[in-house]
Amino acid sequence: MDDYLIVRRGDIEIHFWKSDDRKLPEVSSCYIRGGEVPALHAEFSARGVGQLSPFTLRPWNMKEFYIRDPHGNLLRFGCAPEEV
Repeated sequence: MDDYLIVRRGDIEIHFWKSDDRKLPEVSSCYIRGGEVPALHAEFSARGVGQLSPFTLRPWNMKEFYIRDPHGNLLRFGCAPEEV
């Protein structure tokens, strides 16, 4: 549909919808958690994906990385350290 998009990789889906308020995607985020997160970061790194943060163990004991898509959406990916 023109104002709705579903992106799927394996068992993970992210749904996007159009917003006329540009500030909305810039001040919100989405958190994706799962066992494929380490492989996804490795693939993004190998492809040279821009605005990719390091895959780092955070103080709240989750290994995470972030990326901002071309429309300003902050996508946060994470998994427990034992899932790496």
